[in-house]
Amino acid sequence: MKVTPERIKALMARVTVTIVKHTEPTTHLVAIAWLDGSFQLAVNVNKAVDPANFDEDMGRAIATSAVLKEAEDKLWMMEGYKLYDYHMAPTTHVERMQTEYDENKLRLTKLEQFLDKGKPDWMNTDTYEDMVIQHGYQKLYVDQLYVRLLKAVGTE
Repeated sequence: MKVTPERIKALMARVTVTIVKHTEPTTHLVAIAWLDGSFQLAVNVNKAVDPANFDEDMGRAIATSAVLKEAEDKLWMMEGYKLYDYHMAPTTHVERMQTEYDENKLRLTKLEQFLDKGKPDWMNTDTYEDMVIQHGYQKLYVDQLYVRLLKAVGTE
């Protein structure tokens, strides 16, 4: 598996650019590159050094070209990271279990911190009580994962 120019080209085909003209504090264009119309990849601001020389058509062309180049560079970086992350992913069942334990322990800690503050005024009592019950089950799950990890590494 590797990142290829073909992959980046296919992603770039899904990129759209929106450009908005602003007049304050000086006339300028803001170009935004979007992947699938919803994920912001890049932003470029284009303006003339001298506002009297502002040419909107030229500015649009320059801003579009620049933001598309930034978007392509960002896609190379993100696809590279995705490949790195894929190769760094846990491969054994013990590594996967450790990752699951770490992620769930973090979620449990955050839930405990939230519950320790008491029920917020904006939350109804049923929802808060459901969260307390969730905490109990989540704690049992995290504790059981810990026991399984100990057994898997042979330290119990």
